[in-house]
Amino acid sequence: SGAVQVLQPPDDPDTVWVVRQSGLIDRFDDDPGVTTTSRVIDLTRRVNDEGNELGLLAITFHPDWATNLQVVVYYTAGDRAAPVSVISRCTSTDGGSTLDPATEEEILRLPPAALARGFAAKAPDSWSRSSRAAWLRVIGCRPTLRADKETVFALLTGPADDLTEAAWDAVPRVFGAADRARLAEAAKGLSERLAPRAKQSLAELR
Repeated sequence: SGAVQVLQPPDDPDTVWVVRQSGLIDRFDDDPGVTTTSRVIDLTRRVNDEGNELGLLAITFHPDWATNLQVVVYYTAGDRAAPVSVISRCTSTDGGSTLDPATEEEILRLPPAALARGFAAKAPDSWSRSSRAAWLRVIGCRPTLRADKETVFALLTGPADDLTEAAWDAVPRVFGAADRARLAEAAKGLSERLAPRAKQSLAELR
């Protein structure tokens, strides 16, 4: 299947990852003369790509990739008649060259229609903080998905953890320039961990 996403690992401008709908992720050197690729991970046995909006659809590097070497992946699984959407995390055990399929940890599983609605526009309070963070990571890397602004806004403040980081990272996808004033107000007094993310996200508002 074709490529659905092309991205680079954080702080690694010399490497390019290509995400394929079939469930494969490949990597290659960012060099015009390169002719070979290396396999990062093969999830084809877990991914159902028998449809236009089915397959391995997106990945995003964890904000702490440099230390935990984790990637969040979003794909559809199950049979064509009753597919489900899966958000999970995979970890590299070789310094970031590949992802080990054996490390996959499922975070969330739900019907694909829910994703098309931005998880019904809101992440339920019953979800754990890690599940809501994963929801935001997918929102942040899939432009076709939408989330309720007020739901995301409410997650911008609170303990400095993966959820609040993910909320600020998703701001440029969810909000626009018209929201800048209240977002700037929410950014006041943030911790040293969150303040740089908030500043970057505010700068990216369009």
